[in-house]
Amino acid sequence: MGTGSKIAVLVAVVAAAVVAFVLFSGGSGSSTQTTSVTETGKRIATTPAVRVVSAAVSVGASGPTGGVKDIAANAGDRIVITVQSTGYTGEVHLHGFDIHHDVAPGKPVAFVVPASATEKPEGQGSFEMELEATATLIARLRVSP
Repeated sequence: MGTGSKIAVLVAVVAAAVVAFVLFSGGSGSSTQTTSVTETGKRIATTPAVRVVSAAVSVGASGPTGGVKDIAANAGDRIVITVQSTGYTGEVHLHGFDIHHDVAPGKPVAFVVPASATEKPEGQGSFEMELEATATLIARLRVSP
């Protein structure tokens, strides 16, 4: 095999590796879109992105700081609620999705509700988040169909 043929094979292998990387990497890792590459190398989205609803709730020794937090989302949304404590140590519970975490000052926790859970009828409606030991309401999550 001549030098020109060897270079052509090397270029073809590198090009195939780049296409495979683009096809299988899906981007930066934070995207929820599936992508594909056309013959011209252009990336196109093949599935819609999932919307992420983020909210922060702060709690003190006696309950929520600044009042009960109202959080609105839609079916198919991914929900991330971060709870920070300035004076409460104990369990926080998101009813309906049965997610609970222990929180303490300086140790925030994230409650993550996947999009697959909010797509289901039982994942839609109004759900309470409370300080479990005292049943103190700290947030109300509303997921609309």
